[in-house]
Amino acid sequence: MRPHTPGRVLPAVLSATALTLLWQPAANAEPAAVGLPEIVIFANQTPTEAARVGSAVTVVSEAQIAETGAKTVSDVLRAVPGIAISQVGNRGSQTQLRIRGAEANHLLVLIDGVPVNGFSDGGFDFADLPVEDVERIEVIRGPQSGLYGANAHAGVISIVTKSGKGAFTPEIEGKAEIGSRNTQTGYAALRAAFGPAYGSFAVSQYRTDGYNIARNGSEEDASRSLNVTAKGGVDLTENLNVEGMLRYVHRRVRTDPQDSSSDWFTGIDSPSYGHVLDAARDRTEDTAFSGRVGATFKMLDDRWVHQASVSRHENDIDVLSTFFNYTSATNTLTPAPNEYHSEGTRYAAAYKNTYSFETPALFGARHAVTTGIDSQRETFRKADGPASGPWDAFPVRARTGVFAEYALDLATGTSLTGALRHDDNNTFADVTTWRATISQSIEATGTRLHASAGKGVTDPTVIELYGYSPLFFVGNPNLRPETSVGWDFGVEQTLLDGRIVADLTYFSSRFRDKITTVFAPVYTTINAPGTATRKGVEAAVSVIPFDWLTLTGTYTYTIAENSQGLQEPRVPQNTASLDAVARFLEDRAEVHAGLRYSGEAIDGFPPNAPLAAYTVVNVGASYKVDDRVTVFARADNLFDTDYEESYSYRAPGFEAYAGVKVALQAK
Repeated sequence: MRPHTPGRVLPAVLSATALTLLWQPAANAEPAAVGLPEIVIFANQTPTEAARVGSAVTVVSEAQIAETGAKTVSDVLRAVPGIAISQVGNRGSQTQLRIRGAEANHLLVLIDGVPVNGFSDGGFDFADLPVEDVERIEVIRGPQSGLYGANAHAGVISIVTKSGKGAFTPEIEGKAEIGSRNTQTGYAALRAAFGPAYGSFAVSQYRTDGYNIARNGSEEDASRSLNVTAKGGVDLTENLNVEGMLRYVHRRVRTDPQDSSSDWFTGIDSPSYGHVLDAARDRTEDTAFSGRVGATFKMLDDRWVHQASVSRHENDIDVLSTFFNYTSATNTLTPAPNEYHSEGTRYAAAYKNTYSFETPALFGARHAVTTGIDSQRETFRKADGPASGPWDAFPVRARTGVFAEYALDLATGTSLTGALRHDDNNTFADVTTWRATISQSIEATGTRLHASAGKGVTDPTVIELYGYSPLFFVGNPNLRPETSVGWDFGVEQTLLDGRIVADLTYFSSRFRDKITTVFAPVYTTINAPGTATRKGVEAAVSVIPFDWLTLTGTYTYTIAENSQGLQEPRVPQNTASLDAVARFLEDRAEVHAGLRYSGEAIDGFPPNAPLAAYTVVNVGASYKVDDRVTVFARADNLFDTDYEESYSYRAPGFEAYAGVKVALQAK
């Protein structure tokens, strides 16, 4: 992997905003459509009105993201029910997300339709995904493997970036921010639409001196990142659209090791066993590149829609780390420097077609039948030691899936879907999965009932199958995919013409063949016997008591146990959030405050290490100086709460930031 060093943040942004002299707010921009139902794109095989989606779904819009003042996607997702997040220290450090008590690799993550899950562990690292270029986030909870196959075991998160479509006049956005610990953030974007063509180009950059993530010592752990996104499309004809995207990410973060040393001869653990220790040389460098081209062709007055796409995602990771050898006789730790490098590439192709028709005589029914096929091919290799090798190459993993879905909407407010999928795997057992949903609206009372059920699947990772080292971790090529059957049922209630919207959902799932690490006589993996269970309740409420004030709250209660009935790590039983947004001075001024609560949990290393409950409060304000310029300030962790989301890794303390946003349109 070629090294890359991001430059300074502010000069590029200030150069972009200098174009103010040539650009002004457009007076003739076309207004957005009003009164249209919200559409959920990824909950079914075809876009569906939110009121007809049976799965438990949360959609976060660009406007909602801006109201929270969140700086990363993971910050936004902390307020979504059913989600637990664990971050290993500073921004840019590994950030894992769990839905409904499942593992990080039980969640499929899509960015502009490209699957971006990791190659070695199967999970996606939300370490430093900025929000500035995000148009919407869809979170679909519950088994979705019947739609998307492996990794969509406990849910799907789809992140869609801005494309420039609908930018009737060219637009420029810019942002510059400074704050605690010499933190600098910059963002610049250009979007435009010309006739049938549209496009967007965005750059986001961040750097900070960081803080000491270890409990002891004084070494600061700095981080920096660069995100570049290019996206665009063209309507070649009235019925044919072609769209493409490119995404580049480079992240570099200083890290500290967690002591896992024991005396080889006596078996005595180091006194600092499980604790994070300062190590000035340790760092992680992560480079990812994604590309996708897709086409949509409509026939028969848009009743028959064909979609095809090809994509490529690659991820290179370079790690400088420190291990420790412990000698109990002298009570000494000896550092052992190490290097790790990995390269993974995923190619994917998909085709599906949806035929829609109506039968008015049958309860005003609308039907949609979708069939399709997709394939995926992954390569992965790693090197322990210098990047010059030797490299260990793993067998190519290939998967081909065929799927079908039937969706029925009735004039009675009833919506039903049924999906079936079969995946043919080249390195382990084939799997058939399914999903079914129902949504029933009762217009007279403002009530909507929704429910879903399905079978989820997670494929074994390459490390689980083939191992890491014959001395430390041996793979098991006989592993079977993890499977589960889960269901949920919820009630959504709307009152006072939408000023109050509340949803309460119960969920339950039973995992079989859960892949577990055991020691016999070296570490390896097995499909654990028995059944692991997940169950709980998700609640969300939005209240608009006054036109100028919006209150939103969420609460999740989760019981996640393995097949022995023991609590799963990093899954707090209770999590909650509360947000308030107030607008003043004809909506030019805005104040927001957010509270995040996470209850007690345990960590997996050291086994059953306690993670204390914590509450964090964030506040912020913004003021729109004119139609071009907005100034803002915010404070994260206002009360400087001391807490850890991963054992012995200190989470960020109090941080304060201020900056300016510029939004311009051509004359």
